[in-house]
Amino acid sequence: PWRRLLKVLSRKVITICVSGLSRKLYTSIGFANEHLTVIANGIEENRYNSLLKLPFNSFGTTSPMHIGCIARLSTEKGIDVLIDAIAASTNVRCSILGNGRELHVLQQQVLHWKERGKNLDIIFLDHTKDIVEFYRSIDILVLPSIRHDPFGLVAAEAMLAGRPVILTNMCGIAEYLHSGEDGIIVDSKSVSALNSSNTPIRPLW
Repeated sequence: PWRRLLKVLSRKVITICVSGLSRKLYTSIGFANEHLTVIANGIEENRYNSLLKLPFNSFGTTSPMHIGCIARLSTEKGIDVLIDAIAASTNVRCSILGNGRELHVLQQQVLHWKERGKNLDIIFLDHTKDIVEFYRSIDILVLPSIRHDPFGLVAAEAMLAGRPVILTNMCGIAEYLHSGEDGIIVDSKSVSALNSSNTPIRPLW
């Protein structure tokens, strides 16, 4: 009933979507395409001045690459895929910032890999007092969404901070980026694609 009501109401207004991906979702449930428009999310630069061009962390054969992920801990965010990709990697560590109903499941997944002999260095953080310090601490931000993620604002923040980003094609922001230039875009749900994408990392500034 609520979908039918929304479709009726949609004929009376213009619905703003933050990406073409979201627009496709609305049309798939019956919204009239001519009543939809796309305006991308943006970042108020003055509000995030402290993020601009953070010093790039150096990493090499002896120091692990520090992966950061900021996401709600729910199935559509694909954190489980990220954990499996890290388990198939070497010399990396990961900080996952977020909370949600899947926390225990994800912690058990990490434990499962450790019991199989994988030395996973993954920590879960439910909050941070200073988001700038979080971005400063990481080498790269990964957003591994496996289902429709309307935009992915944290990827834009990371780019503003000068941090490379890896994200999936289920993130709305992906359509505004050129893979290999602005970031690296991989197929969703693919552990191998996510794992192999972490090699050509460079500072954006």
